[in-house]
Amino acid sequence: MAGRPRSQGLEARAAKTGRSRRPRHALGAWPEIEKRLNSGGWRALFLDFDGTLARIRARPEQVRCSGRVRSVLSRLAHRPDLWIGVVSGRRSHTLARLIRVNGIEYLGAYGAETPGSRLKISSAARGGLTRVRRGLARRLGRDSGVWMENKGVSFAVHYRGARQHAGTSAEDALRREVAPERARLRLIAGRKSWEVVPREIPGKGAAVRAVMQRLPARSMGIYIGDSAPDEKGFGALPGGITIRVGRSGRSLARYFLRTPGEVLQWLVRFEEALP
Repeated sequence: MAGRPRSQGLEARAAKTGRSRRPRHALGAWPEIEKRLNSGGWRALFLDFDGTLARIRARPEQVRCSGRVRSVLSRLAHRPDLWIGVVSGRRSHTLARLIRVNGIEYLGAYGAETPGSRLKISSAARGGLTRVRRGLARRLGRDSGVWMENKGVSFAVHYRGARQHAGTSAEDALRREVAPERARLRLIAGRKSWEVVPREIPGKGAAVRAVMQRLPARSMGIYIGDSAPDEKGFGALPGGITIRVGRSGRSLARYFLRTPGEVLQWLVRFEEALP
């Protein structure tokens, strides 16, 4: 897709809140990170999925968790002094099916949902989602390359592979449909996607804070993610080890990794460094 729809500016604006910085490469800065890891105490490792643990594909159903990622997560999950959670816009049961590692908490719907729990959304929000989804379906052309993914408690609009004018037109239509529902719904910019989410889902930052509150005092938080919603997770751990995956523009994260392949390399070093 040539160019980018205006919603990608949401990533830049998210990075400008709080203390945004230009992150340093997390593998190049490994001696500094390793020293912090050896300070003792509990650690909490928060991981995004798409674009972090797994490569992004044309369609969400094509994304797979590799055996190498699954192996290192399985070993880490057995450590008694480490909490691991995957925090994603996907539903928790989908994360559990894709990753298949016991001992990990799968926090779906941007951290608002856990496996076996029922995420309760008000009837007003559900009605708003239905109205926006139906209205947008009427506006989108069938051959535009833009398509919708219904997640039940939210829905995503994907434009990966669409032409620039189609993506821009779809964003305009989406904003018009969401505007009357802004008291109930909000719009999140992802990687070549938007998501319409009830305001009752507080986001990844709230999920991170809730987990840290139930862990022992002075636990170290580590967060690795690749998109605008993860900035809230970085911001919730101002003293933690925070890593943005992808281009190394300004972010609330202290460090960056270029690809999910580098994330795997970092996780292997992390495992080896733990006392």
